[in-house]
Amino acid sequence: MAFGTRAYKSVLAWGQGFWSLLEFAMQMCLIMMTGYILACSPPVRKLMDGVSGLSNPEKPYQAIVVMSFSP
Repeated sequence: MAFGTRAYKSVLAWGQGFWSLLEFAMQMCLIMMTGYILACSPPVRKLMDGVSGLSNPEKPYQAIVVMSFSP
């Protein structure tokens, strides 16, 4: 394989870009895991249950609005 061919350059570009994509993917996994762990913790769950009780059960759109603005 000659070092000036397109295929060789494509393989090099993919190899260099792969590691930055892997780094980004691991950061996103960490954010999702910590968010889930935090949401399942008893104090935050109690807070979310309290905030969700503020909406009227007859109007479901209120629950969506209230929960979208809560922490």
